[in-house]
Amino acid sequence: MGLLKYKKWIILILVPIGLLPIFYMTDDRPMVCPEPCKMHSGYAERKSCESAWAYAKGMCTKRCLDCETGDYECLQKWVKAGYSHDADVEKSALKILVSKPVSDPDFKSMKSEFNKIFRFNADEKLDGSCIETPETSENYLDTNLLASKGFNYTTRPLQFYDNVFNYKKAACLYGMLIMVIYWVFEVIPLPVTALFPLFGWPLLGVMPASKVALNYFNNVNCLFFGGLTVAIGVEVTHLDKRLALSVLRMVGADPVFLLLGFMSITSFLSMWISNVATTAMILPIGVAVLEQLKASIDKETAENAVENGESESLVKSETKENDDDDETDKQNSKYYAQKQFSKALTLAVCYCASIGGIGMPTGTGPNLIFMGMLPAEAGASFGSFAILNAPMTIIMTLIAWGMLWFVFIRGTKKYSNSEKELVTGIIEKQYQSLGPMSHAEKSVAFVFGLLACFWLTRSPAGGKDGGLVGWGDALTFRDTKNKAYITDSTAAIFMTFILFILPEKSFSEAMSEKGTYTPILTFKYATSKLPWNVLFILGGGFAMAQGVTQTRLAQWISSQLGFLQGMNPLLISLVICYIVAFTSQAAANSATITIFLPILKSLAPLMQVNPLLLMVPATAAVSCAFVLPVSTPPNAVAFAYGYLKIGDMARVGSVLVMVTVLITVLMSYTLGAIAYPDMFDECAGWWVEMAGDAELTARCM
Repeated sequence: MGLLKYKKWIILILVPIGLLPIFYMTDDRPMVCPEPCKMHSGYAERKSCESAWAYAKGMCTKRCLDCETGDYECLQKWVKAGYSHDADVEKSALKILVSKPVSDPDFKSMKSEFNKIFRFNADEKLDGSCIETPETSENYLDTNLLASKGFNYTTRPLQFYDNVFNYKKAACLYGMLIMVIYWVFEVIPLPVTALFPLFGWPLLGVMPASKVALNYFNNVNCLFFGGLTVAIGVEVTHLDKRLALSVLRMVGADPVFLLLGFMSITSFLSMWISNVATTAMILPIGVAVLEQLKASIDKETAENAVENGESESLVKSETKENDDDDETDKQNSKYYAQKQFSKALTLAVCYCASIGGIGMPTGTGPNLIFMGMLPAEAGASFGSFAILNAPMTIIMTLIAWGMLWFVFIRGTKKYSNSEKELVTGIIEKQYQSLGPMSHAEKSVAFVFGLLACFWLTRSPAGGKDGGLVGWGDALTFRDTKNKAYITDSTAAIFMTFILFILPEKSFSEAMSEKGTYTPILTFKYATSKLPWNVLFILGGGFAMAQGVTQTRLAQWISSQLGFLQGMNPLLISLVICYIVAFTSQAAANSATITIFLPILKSLAPLMQVNPLLLMVPATAAVSCAFVLPVSTPPNAVAFAYGYLKIGDMARVGSVLVMVTVLITVLMSYTLGAIAYPDMFDECAGWWVEMAGDAELTARCM
């Protein structure tokens, strides 16, 4: 028991030490690195190539044979290293080339032929092995090693690299496992663990610090920052509460429709506002209704007891909630109905806070992580995301509503007219307490509506040809790869900028007060309310994913899953989504999806599918955290009110997870192509380029 007190410290210290054996598993045989570009005559070419050479030599630590005089000496050292060649053509070419003196007339042609086979030269001059990008250079280096072992590099170049567990893959796996264990066991706060790549990747030789840092405030993080800042404006003016109470006024006081009203507004608000903030705002409204209903039943019970001449002690006994099955008494049946409705309403709010987050990119962190791991050409825009996920949210909300009705409300005593009037009065009183809409509310409503319009119409089809054309697609500002300058973050930051300028009162009132005015949202207040922890978690997730991708660790992991090849993609996707969903019951959603998405992306070539077919449903499934109070913050907030037992949440949540995950997969397979035209196209240009897989390239030629 004494050691359990220090469990976190033990994990914190021993995990990095215990994972060190990973480095003893690496293939540490030396290999030939590119020559140092001495043969380039142009100063600019030479300096550029020397930079690439220095990077390559530093990154393949302990695995380089220096090649100071060019490719010919490299080849000789390569042979002396003891590598064999099984392929007859490659073996013959190598023997002939090594045996020829430089003065031999056939040497140049033989060298040229040999370089074509092993791709030693990246340019047409055959005078060096300069590679434009460090990432390509790394793949090129280990490809040479594998070619030297007898593989036919000309047909499957990167497959060989992926199957070799080299130092860089080991270093990345070491760092990734530290982050995963720290995240799962919450040894230290999640955002603190997310800082690991900032120092871990450079120290381990995975990535340079300058590249790692770019992940912590990239385009997707700007989208999150802008969207959340506007959401803070909605909260500070109480526009969200006005909207919620307006919906509840319309649905009436019948328990079934009142429950639907709470669920609908929670799902909608959670699409735009953080799920915790939504839960914290909606639940007090529901609890006020529940407490007033309980007080009404208590009062009625007391009055009946007095009328019947019962003692005060009996009155107190009658008014206690109990778990007995004897519900014959009228008042007990009212208490039972009220208790069941309390459970249903509490679960409804926390469940829909998670379900609503699935609907829009800004709804929850995993959605933004998904978008951040895809290039713009994949078509993952705000509009395309909403086309698939918003209907998914609506269907899930209705299913959750039906399930909660069936488990908790079905068969209970209906509200009397007086009870319905009481509920209506409570909601009306809270609405009236807000007063008329202020100038600030109207301004924020306009900014919020305009931002939503900008997001949904910028690029509804993700910029794909033949799809719906948005205002962002129509603008001509594009880079050399035809990527639009404007993204969803552009609109988010623009609206945030406006919100920091608009006055809290009308312009005439603001200017009349000695020429000064107070903005609706001050930067100091916004930054104090902004969930910076989520921004760091997003950045850490992107940095970890970039390390996994650039070292091709994900490809190595997928290569170990060869048994999945040939299996039904729908079945594999369903199994993966269930694994993701149930993992998220005990681990943070953002951490879970950060771990799974790079692996799913690298698994796609093996299964011969577009990665969107695996990544889209998995991203939605990770938000289906309904089973335990610790599964997600809204569950914990709801559980703290005391209406629920763990069994109540687990009983309904387990079934809901099974159903909603099935919905995410089926909707992705049936409607996904509308939102993402490339979803069923394994040979989408952006994917072939990103995957860098020779077999995929060959299939798509």
